[in-house]
Amino acid sequence: MPIQPGTASAAEYPYTGVTVSGSTSIHRGAEKDYKITKTISSSESVAVLNEFTNKANETWLQINHEGTTGWVMESQIKELDNPVPFAFIASDEAAVHRSAESSSTVSAEPGKNTMVEISSSFVNKEQEIWYQVKTADWSGWIHSDQIKFKPEAFTAYNTSKNQEVRSGAAPNYRLLQTLKQNESIKITDFFINSASEPYYGVELSNGTKGWTKAQTLTYSYKAAPAAIQKTVYAKLNPTSIHRSADSAERKVYETPMNEELEIKSEFTNKANEKWYQVEYQTGKYGWVNSAHTSTSQTINGTFYVQVTEANVRSGASTDYRKLSALTKGTAIKVVDQFTNKSGEKWYRVQLGSSTYGWVSASLLTEKAVYLNTSMYIGTYKSELRRGAEFRYAVTEKPAYGTKVTLLSQIINGNGETWLNIQTSSGKKGWIPQWEVYKSLTDRTFVYAKASDSVRWSASSSQKAVASVHTADSLVLLRELNGWYNVETSKGVRGWIPAASTVATPPANVLVPRVTTIGKSTELSWLKSKSVKVNFDFLSDRTAYISTKGLALRVPDTNVEGVTITQVDGAIKVTPKPGYSITVHDKKDRFQLLIHEIGVAGKTIVLDAGHGGSDSGAVGPTKLYEKDVTLAVTRYLGDILKANGANVIYTRTSDIYPSLDDRAELSNNSSSDIFLSIHANANVNRSAKGTETYFNVATNPNGQKSKTLSTNIQRELVNQINTTNRGVKEAGFVVIRENEVPSALVELAFISNPTEETMLRSDAVRRKAAQGIYNGIEDYFNGGN
Repeated sequence: MPIQPGTASAAEYPYTGVTVSGSTSIHRGAEKDYKITKTISSSESVAVLNEFTNKANETWLQINHEGTTGWVMESQIKELDNPVPFAFIASDEAAVHRSAESSSTVSAEPGKNTMVEISSSFVNKEQEIWYQVKTADWSGWIHSDQIKFKPEAFTAYNTSKNQEVRSGAAPNYRLLQTLKQNESIKITDFFINSASEPYYGVELSNGTKGWTKAQTLTYSYKAAPAAIQKTVYAKLNPTSIHRSADSAERKVYETPMNEELEIKSEFTNKANEKWYQVEYQTGKYGWVNSAHTSTSQTINGTFYVQVTEANVRSGASTDYRKLSALTKGTAIKVVDQFTNKSGEKWYRVQLGSSTYGWVSASLLTEKAVYLNTSMYIGTYKSELRRGAEFRYAVTEKPAYGTKVTLLSQIINGNGETWLNIQTSSGKKGWIPQWEVYKSLTDRTFVYAKASDSVRWSASSSQKAVASVHTADSLVLLRELNGWYNVETSKGVRGWIPAASTVATPPANVLVPRVTTIGKSTELSWLKSKSVKVNFDFLSDRTAYISTKGLALRVPDTNVEGVTITQVDGAIKVTPKPGYSITVHDKKDRFQLLIHEIGVAGKTIVLDAGHGGSDSGAVGPTKLYEKDVTLAVTRYLGDILKANGANVIYTRTSDIYPSLDDRAELSNNSSSDIFLSIHANANVNRSAKGTETYFNVATNPNGQKSKTLSTNIQRELVNQINTTNRGVKEAGFVVIRENEVPSALVELAFISNPTEETMLRSDAVRRKAAQGIYNGIEDYFNGGN
């Protein structure tokens, strides 16, 4: 039947389509050999006019894009069943018509960036795409080249009432602030959430970025006249009010701090000081220096962080530099407050004895925040007390590495932060902040510059309680008048001049550190990025670490699960029966993770190959590799977690992380192994079977990677009954750039019709996951 233009049925041509790939080439004919006449990006609307299947059995679509007609692969276009519900007028010259033709009557002339609701799309006889649009005031048809799906950034002034700005594009996200009338806003983005609600991405004049409902926001391109401040609060205690606008004039009244004062007039004196005339008592007037007042009440007390993280800044706005961040529940002393020009209240907080910063008032609360967060004792001589001062009795001495529950924290009368915790024995009490850490790797260390003494108290005249040598590591507890309160690796506490320490050890001196991480033990040597540590694994799974050119020290304490010996030119770390070792050569440390054999407690990075715009190989019946790999990865992750492993995914949905990002995630996670899951393909459709790859050339754990790959290959083939194509070495990025034992699995050939059918089966996917798990289990049970 000949094509009848002017119909928009999903079953007939023409219809509206949209490009789905990042770069879509329009050809003169329905084959790739034909000349490319135009290239368009993803999410472009096109008129689909016809289809054609060429000699290679490829289906091509004839399309029109902004006057250019040609052919594209069918896979590059999808039908626009439901148009994007909202869009924006592209220019001030746009016209809305009564029907989908330029010759029809103009019904509205909306301005640029006007948001419209799209009801449907239509391809007319001229092969032009038109959209049926409406607002609260009008409706009609508009040409597609007058529509865009995100507004250009522009600045306006809010005229809405109670317009909320939130941290995300939905009403359940945290409220950042409510816009004030006439407040300047910059529209920067647009998003439609899962509830089909349109939201603008906005940036406020103070730098705050967030999301606000697009359908309720009204604005003007011109600012209304600014309101005049009517009242202020006394800032000092007391605040002096004078007979006239000069501090040399007689005082007529002293008002307490936070007293509200009504402004009658303003005056700038000869000293260029601004003064306010205020009514301090009924019918009595005087002058107060504006610098001694505030637009909000002054406060002084302990507040608590009520959000996951609160940034501390150098001034009362997000425009100012970030100084640090406070975690939820942190107690902080507030010494002042300020309301900035955007109407936001900020608190001035005390960070140290003479260090201050500003935190948004919306992030703090006066009520203690109860956390129930797991923490660890990070010192050897900690003491739990009945109250939050050293004068209270000791009730327990928690051991180093003990897991405790953080309940809350306070700042006591001495300005010290104490934590209320519950120990594993169930006892509750108070402990200084420097004894407890979220992770033992969070402890702050300093290093002795040279041989020195640790003293009883912060004075060189006090007796020595311990001796330290060059580069010895010391846990930093607190600072007082240029002295550090420290704890040695043997648990001795005392004081050492801060000037006698450095933040990092000398480059060629590698200081050992032993830390408990969950059920594993970390033995690491701190180093700079430029220092390279050479190592190898011996046949008995001993880590043989070269000390050539390095002062690599042996830990002065026993390390559970290994035997450490120093030989000429090397240190040998041998796992005891029931233990294994994984090596990480990181930028800041050379790390050995020592753990009991078995899957439980191990950290495993799972990488579902391809994703997002990268479909991977495509089977004869259009099965995508990216869908197979994600399904098997999820099933494998479930099995691993059920057996006590910690699982990190490179992706859990249809997105595309770069290959470098996948390897970097593994390298930064202190993981034990990395596994990438793929499906194979070949132009020869009879190619079949399973194979697993590893890398020895650049992966520092190359031999372990080979062992891991061998175990996985054997068990996977046993489970899904495929041809065993063996274990092979390759240079794929995700295993080549990895530092941990790594494997890349090719499940089967998706290009083979029989194996494609197999890979489509949910039962086979589950069997594949079980087979891979069995291989991982064998690896962790002693084969590594």
